[in-house]
Amino acid sequence: MGRLRQGRKSIKHMQLLDLWRDSVVRVGKRSYLAPSGVTYDMSLQNTCMSADCHAKKTEFCDRCHNYTGVVPYCWDCHIEPKEEKLQAEEKH
Repeated sequence: MGRLRQGRKSIKHMQLLDLWRDSVVRVGKRSYLAPSGVTYDMSLQNTCMSADCHAKKTEFCDRCHNYTGVVPYCWDCHIEPKEEKLQAEEKH
C-alpha cells in the first residue's frame, strides 16, 4: 500500500482520507497544503477520483478493498464514480 507524507509523518492513503474527512466535515477546512507546497481541495470525488489521480475506481479503490477484505462506507455519502467502458467491451 502506498504511503504519503503528512509533515514529517508517513501515512497510508486511508489514514489521509480519514484525516481529510474529519477536517472537512468536523472543522470545515477544505484545503490541504502538501509538504511540496501544492494545495489540494480535500475532496474524494473531485480530487482523489479525478483524472489527475485515481480515475479508475476498479483499479485503485476496489483492488485494494478486495485484497484487504474491507467494505468501505465512502459511497454511502459520496456518488460512486462511473467508469467509461472500453470500446472493445461495448462491442460484446
